[in-house]
Amino acid sequence: MNQRSITELVPTDDALVAHRMVGEYVRSEIIGSMSPERRDLVLRASAFDPFDAAMVGAILGIEGVDDVLRDVARTTPLLIELDVPGKWYRWHRLLR
Repeated sequence: MNQRSITELVPTDDALVAHRMVGEYVRSEIIGSMSPERRDLVLRASAFDPFDAAMVGAILGIEGVDDVLRDVARTTPLLIELDVPGKWYRWHRLLR
């Protein structure tokens, strides 16, 4: 087994800064550009992974989730379709 020192496992300051910058970009440019209703759905639904639209709609009490999620998957890198019909999704790790 290849043993590594603890310093190799701890992110560098540059890596931490880059991670924060990517997170800020996602918040301001992608999530921040969404309508308040869509943003609320995305943030509330980010607790589920993997999930389907019917499950999210039932748990959150929101109708029309299918179309919104399909559009979020099509227009952003945040939501990934797990199957060909686009029934099951998972969030990008940046949103978890």
